[in-house]
Amino acid sequence: MEYIAPGTFIDLDEITALYLNYNHLYTVSAGTFAGLKKLNKIQLDDNRISSVAAGAFEGAAAARKVWISNNNLVNIAADTFRGLSSVRNIYINGNALSFIEPGSFHGLPMIQYINLSNNERLTSIDKDVFNLTELTSTYRVTVPLGGCKLDCQCDIDWLDEAPFTTWNAYCATPPELSTIELPSLKCVNLMVPI
Repeated sequence: MEYIAPGTFIDLDEITALYLNYNHLYTVSAGTFAGLKKLNKIQLDDNRISSVAAGAFEGAAAARKVWISNNNLVNIAADTFRGLSSVRNIYINGNALSFIEPGSFHGLPMIQYINLSNNERLTSIDKDVFNLTELTSTYRVTVPLGGCKLDCQCDIDWLDEAPFTTWNAYCATPPELSTIELPSLKCVNLMVPI
């Protein structure tokens, strides 16, 4: 299967899990999951997905887990996960992410886990990717970053101050900080000559 037309599942409102992994999907369009009111799990891992449209998950508000691992995603657009108001876990590991737009993880008040590991082109994460004031989960948000080549400048130390726990997050650059794990990083350590 290479494509799912928006509205394909509109009359299947009793489905609780959708396993679309190990196909040949290239894109996920807006409205793809419309009407899936009881959907709890969405598995899209191990496809060839290079883009997920804003609003692709609208209509799947009950979904708690979403897998988009091991695909070809390079960018996550703002509002990609709009409509997933109950989601707890998102797995985006093993892609080719190089940029996550501000607003990408807004509208996820229950989020507890976002796996971004093994996206070796991902060098930075902007603070505005998340809406920190809307997080209502009583847990810290766990963000595995192992395998990402983080550029440890002062604009990344917010991850340690925010309600996040990072796993296996190491600086790749500058070279002087290449062995420092992100949670122990403070902006004062980042003052290196230009």
